[in-house]
Amino acid sequence: MNPYTESIRLAWENHNRDLVRGYNHVNVNRDKLDEFAANLATKDFELPSWRAPVFPQDDDENFLRFIFVANSINYCFTDFKTGMKFDMEYPEGVLWQGSFAMTACLKRAVDNGMPILNPAFLKEITLPEVEVIFVHKDTRIPMKESRLQQLRLLGEDMQRNGFNDFADVFKTSDYYVWRESGDCILKILEKFQSYEDFRIYEDLETRKACVLKFQKRAQLLAMIYHGRAVSSKGKLQPIRDPESIGPISDYQVPNALRGPDVGVLEYSKDLTRRIAEGKEIKENSIVEVSIRAKTVEVMQELLLLINWLRPQDKQITMAELDYYIWRVGRKSGMLHHYTYTTAY
Repeated sequence: MNPYTESIRLAWENHNRDLVRGYNHVNVNRDKLDEFAANLATKDFELPSWRAPVFPQDDDENFLRFIFVANSINYCFTDFKTGMKFDMEYPEGVLWQGSFAMTACLKRAVDNGMPILNPAFLKEITLPEVEVIFVHKDTRIPMKESRLQQLRLLGEDMQRNGFNDFADVFKTSDYYVWRESGDCILKILEKFQSYEDFRIYEDLETRKACVLKFQKRAQLLAMIYHGRAVSSKGKLQPIRDPESIGPISDYQVPNALRGPDVGVLEYSKDLTRRIAEGKEIKENSIVEVSIRAKTVEVMQELLLLINWLRPQDKQITMAELDYYIWRVGRKSGMLHHYTYTTAY
């Protein structure tokens, strides 16, 4: 378990203790968890190569730069008023939605010669340039001004931390997600405001404020890179410790875990109603933190249970498990919770 996942343990343990106080918005059905793990233990898992047309195809080295930019703005793609996802066409006649629509927009920008993979350009990027990047089909991308700010911050973060090229972050880390001594991807990205994904949580016993390090987009960056690197036939160095990648608290993951065919996560009637009615769940509220913390808890325990049931030569990492669960969530047809956030 990486220390970021360990930091969140406090929230889920406190949440379990606090159920009697009425904060039981999200609960874990342990019987269903065991049942689901036993079912998944027999599955063949795929490590995605991330070679969909929305990503650079033949230029593996440029892929790292591309996803570094993409993951800095990889959040919130649903118009909360209509419930429709951001969409775009590229090339003409090919429709993309959600996060893939965002990456397709970035690829279109690169193909059209816009230097969005240059940190110096991002530092000075303007709103009109962002509007050109995110031309939509039917549904606009939400939080456009926020994405402008995130891209500018990314350029500033690179300069402030002494990097000229996004690839240098991975080279400096020697392709480690986490290690106690020396640089690693997660330690470096803690210094990037554009990748910040922390939550403040009060310890119920000590009443001291604690920092929960979800770092969804930072861990997803390493995860996506690793999948592409493994498929690059030696052109890219894979992540040296993929087992250190923690759970990705994406909003699609709890949808999979609470689906009718899974039932591991159980939402309160009030939370279920609020999601069905499209009510906003406030960022950093106890409900939002509970959803994310319990998602991390379940995914971490699910990985441990699956690997305990599988032979040693068929062990998996979070990279394979997250991709499987993420796809289940996308196909579930269930409404996800709405939170205006740059975190996920």
